[in-house]
Amino acid sequence: MNRLLLQLLVLLWAVPSWAVIPAHTVQDGMVRIRGVGPDNPILYDNDFWTDIPDAAYLWAKASLGEARLVGNVITRCTYGWAEGYAHGLPQQREAAARLMRLAKESGLRNIPEPVVGSTEVLRKPANGVVSETRFERTAGSALIVSEAGKATPEKPLLVFVGGSCTTLASAFLEQPSITNRVVVFQVDGGGYNGSDRWAWDIAMRHFRFVNWAQGYFWDKVGEWHPERFAGLPKNPLCDFLREYSATDLGRANRWGDGAWLFQLFTPGCITAVEEHDGLGLTVPLGGNVPSAMEAEFLRTLGRVGRVPEPGGAGHHELRIYNVSSNKMEAVLERFRGTVEPVRRRLGIETVGCWTAPGTTNGGTFTYMVSARSREELARLEKLFGSDPEFRKGYAASEARHGRTVDGIASLALPTGEMAGPVPESAGKTHAFALRIYSVVPGKLDAFRDRWRDFAVPIYRRHGLHCVGWWIAESKDAAGRDQFVCLLAGESLESIPKSIAAFHADPEWRRVESETERGGKLREGVVVHRLLPTDFSALK
Repeated sequence: MNRLLLQLLVLLWAVPSWAVIPAHTVQDGMVRIRGVGPDNPILYDNDFWTDIPDAAYLWAKASLGEARLVGNVITRCTYGWAEGYAHGLPQQREAAARLMRLAKESGLRNIPEPVVGSTEVLRKPANGVVSETRFERTAGSALIVSEAGKATPEKPLLVFVGGSCTTLASAFLEQPSITNRVVVFQVDGGGYNGSDRWAWDIAMRHFRFVNWAQGYFWDKVGEWHPERFAGLPKNPLCDFLREYSATDLGRANRWGDGAWLFQLFTPGCITAVEEHDGLGLTVPLGGNVPSAMEAEFLRTLGRVGRVPEPGGAGHHELRIYNVSSNKMEAVLERFRGTVEPVRRRLGIETVGCWTAPGTTNGGTFTYMVSARSREELARLEKLFGSDPEFRKGYAASEARHGRTVDGIASLALPTGEMAGPVPESAGKTHAFALRIYSVVPGKLDAFRDRWRDFAVPIYRRHGLHCVGWWIAESKDAAGRDQFVCLLAGESLESIPKSIAAFHADPEWRRVESETERGGKLREGVVVHRLLPTDFSALK
């Protein structure tokens, strides 16, 4: 009896029967997979990193705080393994290191250092029993096991595989319990990327599995437009992407392994799926919308890694007007009709203009300006102050309305990062939270690093986009450094709810506890709740 039971268990292990086609819907031309969204943890696993553009895309998303990228894994290319492998692992590691170097030189952050996964193909045992497969325990497989263990079946780890499934299958062999905590997205598994066939079979039968490009590749999917890469920012990463787009490799690989990545952040890039061998999903040729993929890629890369032109790093200044009672409309009239038109003509960039209605006076009017350097801004504002059109408009406003402002607070912000435009929201305007933190002496670097590396992506998870953060040149009344950030949310009512959810987030509570073992990093915060004016560039 025991022997029969053992034989039955061996048979079940050899031919698994628990592969499940991912639950999904297709509605209004959008494919959605249950439990899969932009806030899932993501692990990126590839062989070569500079023959495709999607690694740069995902890293840009992570840098913007829009992707929870928890790891990068380099899996050896198994193509031609029977004849001794067509490519060497050192070549692959060098490519990943080059892309990482370009990303860092372009100012991208929140990118985990790539680790090495499997270096040898998996070989199917003669008896076909999966559990008897010999495999490597690598940093890559350990990372998958670790991150899958933190995920749940309802909110799984998303593993995007652009090469062979060797490391992923090895992670399963190392810890089979991760099977229902992972959704796999893999490209061209039946061809070049499926050269480790046993790993492909293990992964497809033991995880929720989603494929792309069964029986076709990019040459059959729309057109390729290298000229459109010209509009990307000038920085080392985008320079590389421009070069890639114009090469024969770029024309062949195009969007590389990125179809499902684009779909994750912009539903509508893929509009149809079908079953794949009764075990997973795949995308039929007609289910691709390459124009949507291109737009999402260019929009994302266009928002990160802007390198200032010679002449100094970007300089911002924040001004907060205490408006006289019942004079807000007068202030807005002057800025709308005189101040902003003259600034635009002179080349002074106004990041945004906002109001925060008060209860006992006219409230506050806030705006932020920027230039290449402090000296450039001072030069332009000197021209602005003496401009005949401005002087005439200001004099007319004073004659009509009298005194309109009781006081002005100004903060020079020479150091910081602009995270890029606020994500579009069906034409709706956003509400904003301007937060000015007083930082404990000696803790500024730690506070900045925590904000940049942890707070920004966690805020994003709860519906708040960090427009930018800066370190003020001046200190507060108590002599403490001031850290300024601007967050965007759906409404004034939703922002406090998002902030409460942020502080209750388990990951944030862990990060806060770990970073404050030696004491708190900040002592207070002044919050301004803001609404954009009708003439604000940032809405």
